[in-house]
Amino acid sequence: MIRSLLPLVLLALLTPLASAQEAKRKRNTSYPPALEGAAVETYKEVNGTKLNVWIFQPDGKPPQGAKRPAIVFFFGGGWSSGSPAQFEGQARHLAARGMVAITADYRVATRHQVKAATCV
Repeated sequence: MIRSLLPLVLLALLTPLASAQEAKRKRNTSYPPALEGAAVETYKEVNGTKLNVWIFQPDGKPPQGAKRPAIVFFFGGGWSSGSPAQFEGQARHLAARGMVAITADYRVATRHQVKAATCV
């Protein structure tokens, strides 16, 4: 009896994991990404394509004139594909600890039909 229940127990345990992984994959591949709570600024426009950065600020206002450390993430994808959402988790983590965290977009072959040399 236990052997007959084992596949059902495994299926029950693995189904939510698969659903969570699928949701994460969709979030990281949708374009442009919707990164809730981040300010979006255009840093450059090329041939009608806006290139944005998503800025995650720490909670609270810094004292007047205070400086905060910052980090900028550029997603991996070899100028072929990818999304600024790749580093959303890291950006949120660092912003929660007092850093300004930025994840940047750049042109890639799959979306913009460009070669890396054109983008650098």
